[in-house]
Amino acid sequence: MADTTHFTRDDFEQLGTTKSNLQSIRRHLQQIGEDVYNRAPKQFQNISSDPTASRIRPQHTEKDYREYMWTMYGRAGDDRGPHELVHPEFLIGEDDDGPFVDVRFNAGTAGDATPVADQRETLKTNIGEQSETFLTILSQFDDATVSYQPKYGNSYSMPVDEFTGDDIDRLAANGITRFAAKRRYREADGIFNTSFIDIIAETFADVLFPLLGFARDDVPECVIRYAETGDLTRGSEESSEKPERADDIARQLETTKQVVFYGPPGTGKTYSANQFAEWWVSEGPPVTTSMSQVHIVTFHPSFSYEDFVEGLSAEATDSGTVNYDISPGRFKRVCEAAQEAYEMVSKKETPPRFVLIIDEINRGNLAQIFGETITQLEADKRRDEANEVQVQLAHSGESFVVPPNLFVIGTMNTADRSIALVDAALRRRFRFINFPPDYDALYEEYNFDHKRDVHATAESGASLRALLALSLLALEELNERIRSLPDLGKGKQIGHSYLFGCTRDDGQIDEDALVDTWKYEILPLLEEYYFGQFERIEQDLLAGTDDRLVDWRTKQIKDFTADDLHTALASLLNIEPETTSRQTVDILSENGVLEAGDILEFNREQLRNGTTVSDTDIERAVAERDAAFWQSEVIDATAESGDIRWLNDGDLYSLSGAAQQIFDELTNGDETTVGQPDHWCHPQFNDRNLYQLRDNGVAGTDRSVSTE
Repeated sequence: MADTTHFTRDDFEQLGTTKSNLQSIRRHLQQIGEDVYNRAPKQFQNISSDPTASRIRPQHTEKDYREYMWTMYGRAGDDRGPHELVHPEFLIGEDDDGPFVDVRFNAGTAGDATPVADQRETLKTNIGEQSETFLTILSQFDDATVSYQPKYGNSYSMPVDEFTGDDIDRLAANGITRFAAKRRYREADGIFNTSFIDIIAETFADVLFPLLGFARDDVPECVIRYAETGDLTRGSEESSEKPERADDIARQLETTKQVVFYGPPGTGKTYSANQFAEWWVSEGPPVTTSMSQVHIVTFHPSFSYEDFVEGLSAEATDSGTVNYDISPGRFKRVCEAAQEAYEMVSKKETPPRFVLIIDEINRGNLAQIFGETITQLEADKRRDEANEVQVQLAHSGESFVVPPNLFVIGTMNTADRSIALVDAALRRRFRFINFPPDYDALYEEYNFDHKRDVHATAESGASLRALLALSLLALEELNERIRSLPDLGKGKQIGHSYLFGCTRDDGQIDEDALVDTWKYEILPLLEEYYFGQFERIEQDLLAGTDDRLVDWRTKQIKDFTADDLHTALASLLNIEPETTSRQTVDILSENGVLEAGDILEFNREQLRNGTTVSDTDIERAVAERDAAFWQSEVIDATAESGDIRWLNDGDLYSLSGAAQQIFDELTNGDETTVGQPDHWCHPQFNDRNLYQLRDNGVAGTDRSVSTE
């Protein structure tokens, strides 16, 4: 098989041979399928999965495999084969009229007992609700034929330009048994030309991958925007916001062409690499085709030169001879795409940027993986540079050079290997950008203004938000201890991203998610660091937590509860939570004193309680602030979470957290709160503070008009 990513006559001739000779065509179609997938814009790749291994459909007998072979793409995240689900595909075959290539979107007839039935139902609902979007995308499938059969009624077939809103109404009303949109290409259409793959790739990018979005529960926003704007490279990008540190990263890449993001696990290295790459290519010159400009590959101990640059495989034939195939690896294919884009602009123009992200770059044998191409990474040895270096590849013997518009971002987990142990050849050619734990990102994620707010919330009681605050502080405390230990050090800190995602869809703290993060991620990571030496974990890291999280006798992580975690983390931090705050909210809510919609007034007498705020400052503050500054509102979730809404900014805080906000505004953050619920008075109960309402007996307390 030739080293190529276009259909060859040999592909079709092998369809008529025995099954043992079909492996090379299978690999070839897989290669073409990956090329088609990689050319699609990133947001449409996220809708689809990688192409499956090509499948063979026999014609009539076990020995005759002549009819056709296909490559399919499923929905991203589906664990079943695409043949069981709604999918786009291309296939090659041969009939009485000669070779053909079919490109189609298929919601087939797999029956009602398989997931395809559910996806057809989703498809029916979405095309009914987004009919204009569906028609806009489908109309770009030039010269295609649409055929469908509702659950009830006749089947229909027509050219794509005759498929109208009436057909969609028929499907939406009656359901879908079968739906397909297909375009068949023949030899006269140039299926053997090297440029034919561009037609296939553009069809998938323009039509088939976006159509797959209609088989998802919610049609992706990028598909809707694409239908509205018709812009593949700009209009539907979801990562257009400039990432933090973007200017610094871009400057390093422009200088050396490659960087490594390094840091402890969970610090967002891979996420940041993807986010930056998508933004950076969108900021640069666009490509003139629909090829993807961002590619990602993961290194591992068994990853090889054959996977990365080019591989040689052997296959026995029926005649007893051996056929050798050469297939390009991921790096070579990305270089070829970047080279193609580079050649399409003049020397005076800036070419489109291509980015290859190498995740876990330090887990592979770099000298073995890069081979002779390692030298070509250097900026001055790229194509058309002063010291351009061309090498002859080991298997194909082809001349190879790295284009100047290809940039490499590696990610490196320092818990696996210290930066000091990185291969010297890699260190010379990459610049290293540190990604430490980012506690401010956690504060922002969970609406804490600063660390003092986190402390105040951690001390406020037994609410879930207090448990979250304790978790944030405990993460920082553990990392401080880890950094101080010579056999661990800063490379084995715990990243901030472990504590992301601990809220439900409604924004409330997810107790199970928070507990599970400690139980199944953070504590096992500490166990891994110490190779199961639990006495060291207890002595060095978790001193003070007793046996609430870990059974030190049996050396096992316990099945602890949220209360256990709360107590253990408070002990770890030497914090004595003001449980009376949470109890106060519980008691007052149970007795009807605190109800959703109640307005609480800040007790201004507390402004002088243990603080250095002067009388003059107090008088000025009272005169300058409007009523909302001193008020908070009880919400539906107050009884459960302990949170109230400060009317000055509309955000949620604990009782002490809201009081801290007032102190910060008045003192520029120089004071901390002293009391907890005694900062807040209830106007409907004669302006008594919440402590008084709790301690003086609330049963039977009547709401009244304030006597003020």
